[in-house]
Amino acid sequence: MHFTIKRKNKIRKEEMIMKLSDEDKKYLYTTFNYLHSCPEPGHCEVKTSAYIAEELKQMGYEVKEHLGNTGVLGILDSGIPGPKFGLRADMDALQYLVDGKTVFYHGCGHDAHSTMLLTAAKMIKRKGIMRGKLYLIFQPAEEPSTGAEAMIETGELDELEEIVGMHLRSVGDEMFGDISVPMNHQVQVDLEVEIQGSPCHGSKPHQGINAAEAATLAVNAVNCIHVTPMVSHSVKVTAIHAGEGSNNTVPGTAVVDFDMRAFTNEVADELIEKVKRAIDGAVKAIGATWKIKHLFICPNWPQDEGLSEEIRECAREILGKEHVHGALRTTGSEDFFCYGKALKNKIAYISLGADFSPKIHAYQGTFNQKAMEYGVEIFTAITEKKLG
Repeated sequence: MHFTIKRKNKIRKEEMIMKLSDEDKKYLYTTFNYLHSCPEPGHCEVKTSAYIAEELKQMGYEVKEHLGNTGVLGILDSGIPGPKFGLRADMDALQYLVDGKTVFYHGCGHDAHSTMLLTAAKMIKRKGIMRGKLYLIFQPAEEPSTGAEAMIETGELDELEEIVGMHLRSVGDEMFGDISVPMNHQVQVDLEVEIQGSPCHGSKPHQGINAAEAATLAVNAVNCIHVTPMVSHSVKVTAIHAGEGSNNTVPGTAVVDFDMRAFTNEVADELIEKVKRAIDGAVKAIGATWKIKHLFICPNWPQDEGLSEEIRECAREILGKEHVHGALRTTGSEDFFCYGKALKNKIAYISLGADFSPKIHAYQGTFNQKAMEYGVEIFTAITEKKLG
């Protein structure tokens, strides 16, 4: 009797893992080659989203298009009560300046993420689900960190109870073929301020207020900010624009961009307030004024340990237990966490080693495409575990 029970459990685990057939692999690499060939920036993923939507329709999914501008949602409803479970991939490419020209390139692997999810969608639909409802979220504009919020604002994801995302990782971040769950990110704050002085002729600086000098004072003041060293954080200026178009004119306006990072939302909030106070005091010291042009916060959010362990269980069957790890911290940011903050659902984000070379975000960077096969099997296995 004991032997029979063990054998049944073994069969059930093997059936849970949908292995890629030769036809699935052909579909995966054909899809990747197309998506890689048409890189598009955030909220402009027109060709990408049209391709994904058409593929989902051909598979038999209910498809909703133009969500948050270019987002796509594929829905598979079993008609039987159960979890409302989501898988998310991003679609946008990065912008580069090459030989004086603006070009776009998939330097962050979002083409691979969409490829993995689309291939998983094909395999899941072929086998079907036994309970609940599956949401396949193809999100625009992760790079500017505005795509998740745009999708959330449509209301189409309000029912979601759990959501899983995945990101391919560079050499040095994660060994090839290894995964870590959950992957924790920093809060990222993008602050753009405009400083207003008064322009004047360079020979009569006393008649104006130099906005460039006010910007310099503001940057120096910000560099003197301190918060608890127990939480990793950083504040730095990333751009300064000032000038009236002539070298002999004192500029009356300056625009300064600040990037802030922290591993907790509380420290990020403290940084924001201290940066505001530092700028205010610095520019007012010479009679200038300032205002916020743009403030965006990409949050951190607690990930669900139960959901993370379910993913790890699936990954151990696929990759082997020696390749599956627990929590990983990265100094990057990710708007995936907006789903947890806004929808108050369970989230888990997966790090999958793919040997990005020379690194993620490098123009014409490459990765080991075999990693996509592992990603597809992890997506399908966790879906099978949740929805049967």
